[in-house]
Amino acid sequence: MAKKASETHFAGLEFCKQSDMPLYLQVYNQFREMILSKRLRAGDRLPATRALGQLMNISRTSVTLGFEQLILEGYLTGKPGSGTYVADVLPDELLTVERTHRFDTPFLKKENESVGEEEAKTVITAELLDKEEIIPFVSGTPALDQFPYKKWSEVGGQVLKKMKSYHTGYDTPLGYWALRQQIAFYLRITRAVNCEAEQVIIVSGSQQGLNLIIDTFLNAGDSACLEDPGYLVARSLFLRKKKSMVVLHP
Repeated sequence: MAKKASETHFAGLEFCKQSDMPLYLQVYNQFREMILSKRLRAGDRLPATRALGQLMNISRTSVTLGFEQLILEGYLTGKPGSGTYVADVLPDELLTVERTHRFDTPFLKKENESVGEEEAKTVITAELLDKEEIIPFVSGTPALDQFPYKKWSEVGGQVLKKMKSYHTGYDTPLGYWALRQQIAFYLRITRAVNCEAEQVIIVSGSQQGLNLIIDTFLNAGDSACLEDPGYLVARSLFLRKKKSMVVLHP
């Protein structure tokens, strides 16, 4: 059971209504300091904004805005129907995490070093895929805790009931025709892109898309400019194709 922060936790809080600093920023700064100094610790549940506003003699709006900023920055986490809690992992702690061997991929070789076929392949380790703790902004990792599993199951069941036998066979390499029609329609209506379904190609992901672009548009000796740091998989694709000279620009 989560611990509820009592009134004694907030001894020493002072809010100056005559200050040039808005009250919500005063709330933000003082609660952030309490979290960083471990007066408020992971899992502590904070009082309701209305009760806290009355206790501190400030408006509920100021408390709410201050808490929202702390939630946005990762110091607090809100649980609907339960309350507001101190986050288990603070953003300041993420900045000091040491890099481990699993991020030392072959893509980090210098331009003048030769990169073999096997070295250039994308490295996805089981250790990374099996991580229980998801760190914000990890490439390729969506918000798994927000995935609507129940709704996904319901929709999947409805689709399976209507699925015809030809859906499980091979289709055109360009992708499912009905899906390409819908994508073309969406692009014409919402993005003002004048295209037809015949011009749409469905790919399995960014890697396949980049492969098609490289094979279709690049000739031997062409240059490709990539950001540094940037998308490492893209760099590996250019190196593996050996059709272009990769130029990195910081």
